[in-house]
Amino acid sequence: MALTRIQIVNLALDQAGLDTSFQAKARNWLNYITKNLSERQNYKFYRKSVDAPFVANQTDYDLGSIAPDFDRVDGMFYVDSNGVQGRGIFLADAYMFDQYRTNGSGFPYYAYIDEEDNTVKFNSSPASVAGDAFRMFYFREPATLSLDDADDGVIPDYKDQGTLVAELEAMAFKFIDDERYGQQKQEAKQESQTYQRLTSQVDGNSKMDLNSWQFRSNRRRYARSGRF
Repeated sequence: MALTRIQIVNLALDQAGLDTSFQAKARNWLNYITKNLSERQNYKFYRKSVDAPFVANQTDYDLGSIAPDFDRVDGMFYVDSNGVQGRGIFLADAYMFDQYRTNGSGFPYYAYIDEEDNTVKFNSSPASVAGDAFRMFYFREPATLSLDDADDGVIPDYKDQGTLVAELEAMAFKFIDDERYGQQKQEAKQESQTYQRLTSQVDGNSKMDLNSWQFRSNRRRYARSGRF
């Protein structure tokens, strides 16, 4: 049975030795972890497809309108008026796309995902359309849960819950280390100051001139003789 968000949070905090007062931080950490994990692997759980109609004489299409949950592209194809998938549309990088972008007439062969513009750009556009479209396969973003307790009963948007617990526990331990760094630094400084005081706080009887004849390396010591 899948664990809810609050069950994962409490399990990780308990294993890290933190109490429930850290739940708010852990909720935020879990959103970050889920997003990070989704970007580190091509997880089929996040893979989707969407069909978008071609518009006559238009080369650029807004990704926010086509796929609001878009994270990164995985493939693109031409689709005819019957919904049949046809030839592929080659996904180019910015340098290659600039070479093939003619802005001419016709259904495109090349596409470029402009992440800064949040658009998909084609190298050409059809002069007229009759139900023609392009099909984009992509990886969606994971759902972001609330930072309060509103979504505590929701199952996080990641199938491998063991990984979520382990990653969250690791972040909790890192937080503990980071929080203690300043304290550890202060403790080390205090120990150093204490040691310096102990070495300098000596009375007259304990002080001895290291330059005295007893400690000169170039002077031989002789046993005293003679008078008592």
